[in-house]
Amino acid sequence: MSFKSFPETDSAEEEQSRLAELQLARFSLENAGDTIFWIGRDARLFYVNQAACRSLGYSRKELLSMTVHDIDALLPPEKWLDHWQQMKLIGGRTIESVHRSKDGKTFPVEISVNYLEFEGTEFHCSIVRDISDRKKAETQLRESEERFQLTLDATSDGMWDRDLVNDTVYYGTNWASSLGYDKEDLKANRINWPELLHPDDREQAIAAVNAHLEGRTPVYGAEFRLLCKNGVWLWIQARGKVVSWDEQGLPVRFVGTHTDITDRKSAEEELNMRSEEIKMFAYSVAHDLKSPAVSLHGLADRLRKKGREFSEDKCDLYYSRLLGSAEQIVALVDKINIFIAAKEQLLCLENVSLAEVLQLIREEFNTRLELGGIRLQVPPRPPFLQADRLAMVRVLRNLIDNAIKYGGDKLSEITISCREDETTHFVSVRDDGVGLRKEESRGLFGAFKRKKTSFGICGTGLGLAIVKEIIEQHGGEVWTEHDSRSGIAFCFSVPKAF
Repeated sequence: MSFKSFPETDSAEEEQSRLAELQLARFSLENAGDTIFWIGRDARLFYVNQAACRSLGYSRKELLSMTVHDIDALLPPEKWLDHWQQMKLIGGRTIESVHRSKDGKTFPVEISVNYLEFEGTEFHCSIVRDISDRKKAETQLRESEERFQLTLDATSDGMWDRDLVNDTVYYGTNWASSLGYDKEDLKANRINWPELLHPDDREQAIAAVNAHLEGRTPVYGAEFRLLCKNGVWLWIQARGKVVSWDEQGLPVRFVGTHTDITDRKSAEEELNMRSEEIKMFAYSVAHDLKSPAVSLHGLADRLRKKGREFSEDKCDLYYSRLLGSAEQIVALVDKINIFIAAKEQLLCLENVSLAEVLQLIREEFNTRLELGGIRLQVPPRPPFLQADRLAMVRVLRNLIDNAIKYGGDKLSEITISCREDETTHFVSVRDDGVGLRKEESRGLFGAFKRKKTSFGICGTGLGLAIVKEIIEQHGGEVWTEHDSRSGIAFCFSVPKAF
């Protein structure tokens, strides 16, 4: 930009007017709030205003004896010529730099540099503003954002920011990555929140958003399922709030976070199932204890009232029934204790010889097998299992006991067989008794579950539940297999490495 001197004139009035304009311009420069420097081609300061003196702590005389390099910490002499030529080429620009005051302190500045020519002389007119407060605010904002991001990273929460005016949404990296999406998906706008909602959750999730945007709730909160990129559903807890409104009071910005609560939901579901199991367990215990307890009470009461009138044989019969009811209660309590222990007791894993366990079981059941005319067939070379020895004894004891109790009159043989693959041992206990239809076997491994045909057979309904609990603690599974002719097989698996 070029300025020319005023042309000579004989008019005193015009001359006076021009002098007034010059005085006004000088007064404006001197009293401007921003710092103003005129700098010559040699980098020397040609003019400085009062604000420049106050900002740097120098007198005007001191500043006019200095160069721009004395006050600009980022503009050394070797860069001056390139800087000058660039400004001359483009006419001017706004840059940021650092000024150094007389006491040695530095502070950030924003400089609006303009290239000017006046009566053949070149200048840089620099208008400088101290931006310390702005930089401090920017630093605080950046640190706040970094802390916020670190907090999100530490909690794995995802952040979203919705522009309600332009109907756009910014999703944070954690938000996308928690669902299996990457930066390319974000850039390509492949993420549409309503489309990711589970069909069963969509209506209530969107209703919660609308309720908050309409001002009916102080904060937004909802739980719903979102579809991951790999097709898996995740439970999400979303929280947010409108943070700005327009002049009409309508929301314009809506921000919040989402948290993966899938594990919590699974735990809640498991807790609810366990709670229901405990209720059923308590009910079943009370029910199964009530019958022998009522019998005990009735027999004892009758003996108290009529005992003196009874014959010795009749008294013996009553005593026998009393003992039977008491033994039934004791047996049930023992089974309950074993069932609870199976749930809580830590496994002591060792290399267990299944042959030794089966020999122990044969000796334990030998009398009952002989009285029932039942053959017990075992494999010729049973494997070693990586298991808890006492737990395996309980498993096979309960399965053999179950076969003898419920096999019926047709039961003549119980066969134990083993097989294995690369990772797992499989054991089955098969009998040739009355068996079960496939639909009847559902739920047999639950606590207090018994066959419909087991009425009149002494039992607690806990044996198979104990088997299931022990095998699952070993990382295995239990199931039944059915023969088309008769009998049933109770099977279980035990991992080779646990």
